Amino acid sequence: MHTCVAMSQKRTYATLLAKWQTKDDDKMYVEEQLEFTGISGKTYTFKVYPKSAQLPENGGVFIVTYIHPRGHLAGFQVNHLHIGVADNLQTVVHDLKKEDSFFENCWNYTCIMNLNTPSTRDAYFADLYQQLL
Repeated sequence: MHTCVAMSQKRTYATLLAKWQTKDDDKMYVEEQLEFTGISGKTYTFKVYPKSAQLPENGGVFIVTYIHPRGHLAGFQVNHLHIGVADNLQTVVHDLKKEDSFFENCWNYTCIMNLNTPSTRDAYFADLYQQLL
């Protein structure tokens, strides 16, 4: 099973733990977790992966995002590009990489919540979808 919903590039100021680190290459390093709040008010914690990362092959909810700095001390802004639910996160997200629209919208991170129970997955997806759309 795979459900995907294309989203406009909606901005959110989700709770994102991120920081700049100056190591060898002055890259942006994002912490491991990001929280999104559903329409019900429930908060869901997602793991944050670079777009190129190998994702788990289990089921879950995923959000394709464009994350970028708002300024030196202002933190990061998260733009939702797509939300979906899948039985196999690796396969579904890999297939999305073939769609040009995500490249045009600067997809750089995928946020996932591992959930193997389909009914729980669908309920969380519905709650988040209503809030993020």
